[in-house]
Amino acid sequence: MSKYARTLKELKERAVLFWPKELIEREAEVSVLPLLLETQDKFISVLTLADTGPDAWKKFVDLSEQMKGNLFLKHLMVLSDFAGEALNKLPPFKNYFKNGVMEYVWREKVYAYQFKVIHERTSLNNSALHVNGQSLIKGYALNEKMEDVIMLLLHAATSIGDTL
Repeated sequence: MSKYARTLKELKERAVLFWPKELIEREAEVSVLPLLLETQDKFISVLTLADTGPDAWKKFVDLSEQMKGNLFLKHLMVLSDFAGEALNKLPPFKNYFKNGVMEYVWREKVYAYQFKVIHERTSLNNSALHVNGQSLIKGYALNEKMEDVIMLLLHAATSIGDTL
């Protein structure tokens, strides 16, 4: 018998049966759930206060230190249950919206939104949208791609003349 043979009791005494403390701490740093829970009230406040126009939310997101553009987008993705991987599987949005313009109804009035980035084929996965764990912890200001996706998530349900 080898001199390194251990009994089950000896193995249990020395084995790490679950994630080591270091991995648990590292995972806690990257997990988005605590951040989403912590900022949920702020997200709801932005949606509640931004009632002067269909894109008034941008003013609040741009001004907020706690609610960066990528975090606002992540909240919307969770709320709509439509994440980057699902978005990424769709063909270019020019196939759905003529000339890359989404016409939609908000408070009984028709508005038009010109997509800036996503009307052409572009990556819309979580990393490209900065809504993965590391990016959310870091925080990214609103950019054109995020804005396009936010407008899509907020208003595509009331869009008119599209084939989405």
